Amino acid sequence: RRHNCKSSTSYFRRCNYWFVSGHKCGKVFCSKCLKRKYGEEEPNWDDAKCDKDWHCPSCLGICVCADCVRERERKNQTRGGRSRNP
Repeated sequence: RRHNCKSSTSYFRRCNYWFVSGHKCGKVFCSKCLKRKYGEEEPNWDDAKCDKDWHCPSCLGICVCADCVRERERKNQTRGGRSRNP
């Protein structure tokens, strides 16, 4: 299942970002969402599946899905020791 649209397709990219904790992101984004929501051009898919340097919109902090937006808002609210919800 894809991160944004939750669809199943064979045209996707898997994130290769490694967190400091040693865990790999691994989120998957389909070609349609990458093009429509993030303006990424469709790559040569044989090369794209082997691209070890590609980082997903979520890891770049630009993902527009509800979960990522909510997580960014939560982090911004708690930054500096302030939290809206005690």
